[in-house]
Amino acid sequence: MSHPIHMTLFPAPARWTAHGERRHLTGAQLVAYLDKPELWPSSTSVHESEGLLPGWSFAKFVDDARVTGRDEAVAAHESRRRVEEVYGLVLDYLDEPGVDGPRLQEWWKGTWFAAYSTAFHEVAHGERPPGPRWRVLVPLTRAVSVDEAERLVAWARHPRRGAGMIAEISADPGRVAALPAIGPGGFHSTWGGGPLLDPSKALEELAGWQVDDVERAAREELAGCLLDEAVASFLHLHLQGTPRFDWSGTQADSEAASGDLGRVVTARPLAGLAPLGPLWPGRLALLVGAAGSGRTSLALQVAGAVAATGSPVLYVSLDTGADELVARLIAGRAASEVAHRDVLLARWPEDMLSEAGRSLVDDLRPLHLWAPTHAERTEEALVQRVRSLARAFHGAPPLVVLDSVDDWEGQSGGDALGELFGALRDIARPGCLSSDWAGAGVLAVAGVGARLRPAFASPEALGRALDDDIPLEVGPMREAALVLALATRASPERGEWASLLASAKNRHGRDLAVDLRFDPRRGVFSEAEAQPNA
Repeated sequence: MSHPIHMTLFPAPARWTAHGERRHLTGAQLVAYLDKPELWPSSTSVHESEGLLPGWSFAKFVDDARVTGRDEAVAAHESRRRVEEVYGLVLDYLDEPGVDGPRLQEWWKGTWFAAYSTAFHEVAHGERPPGPRWRVLVPLTRAVSVDEAERLVAWARHPRRGAGMIAEISADPGRVAALPAIGPGGFHSTWGGGPLLDPSKALEELAGWQVDDVERAAREELAGCLLDEAVASFLHLHLQGTPRFDWSGTQADSEAASGDLGRVVTARPLAGLAPLGPLWPGRLALLVGAAGSGRTSLALQVAGAVAATGSPVLYVSLDTGADELVARLIAGRAASEVAHRDVLLARWPEDMLSEAGRSLVDDLRPLHLWAPTHAERTEEALVQRVRSLARAFHGAPPLVVLDSVDDWEGQSGGDALGELFGALRDIARPGCLSSDWAGAGVLAVAGVGARLRPAFASPEALGRALDDDIPLEVGPMREAALVLALATRASPERGEWASLLASAKNRHGRDLAVDLRFDPRRGVFSEAEAQPNA
């Protein structure tokens, strides 16, 4: 190999010699050092002998000198500060006795390296069995900084690299390694041909692995929230003949309904809400409505529309199980009218239901469903899921939908709702959870109390209440920058329900009232016309 290898050589004893000599070697010259190892010092113990040998380092020190002292930790720290450049890696296999020449050739194939085991490693020390334990020298194509050198060692030690158990001490870029010595047990050396290690390519590879590591860890933390897991669980339960208990004690009808469930249509976002402004990181929105008004259906429709754009979404359901959410999503996307109850009862051919589940996962994979148990309903667990979701999507701000805050008990026994909205504000605001936290859009869903229930009895009643001003300082409404009020009434003559969605409060945009039609079987809203409030 003709590429020059830059090294600093220190005379014996390597451990206490302060000044070294800069050398430019070739690969052949470096291998020659391995062919002529130093003689084993005969006047000292095996344990101390390595420190009395000459040594080499791939580091360039200020004035080719390093700090020495009896306190090795202090000396190593001060020497590191004197390192100007690093030209290679010195990697030790101290805790893997099974390493041998052929194994090193396999691990470092395609990269030039030289390796040896000193006689020091051939002797048992305490509980450590005899070696050989190897030291590998890996020169670089260019000089790198100390920080880059440490990251290169992380690259070499990464499990994806598959190069064995390299010791942590290898991360010290200014460490001086003793030359090999002949002693009890003999001496071993090997080397491998190939180009010098390109640090740029190695660091790029490490960055990719680390991104994968973060995403993999985040996905593991999101176990139980993944859409494909929810769909798989749903199909397993409902295609295996889920028991049904009829009120009359007779066998429930399980004949498949007609219709093409396998064909789906993408749920359209409600474009008429555009003047409200989007849900952005830092904005806390609240959707309020009476029981049966379609709050969950609307929140799930918004979550699906956002996930369809590729943005991560965490839908936290406190009163509806993941199975029912999957059934609602499948029914809402079916080309023909189908109630989510029919989907839950698996009243469809198995192949059609399976195809609908696969299509749901393919289209809405960024959607995550979490139905926490009572014990999991803590602010810490909520924050952990949201942060894991962001990490799984390269730090992208997620949309968090919490349905419904009325069912959040908390674990402190104090002001559970106040503590919950405190956590939601922290989740929403960029930089609040950590310096690099990008924030999140938050949509909370809540019911209405007895005081406001008459105002939500119908779209007409809600319209009148908006004209008279709904008291916005009631309950969670005072916490949100955007409050959306929803009221629905049945219209049997049209086969659908009429709804009104209006902004009762909007700090960052226009007030708006949107007339909607609600299909109660499919659980899908569609809009007619949007008119600004007077």
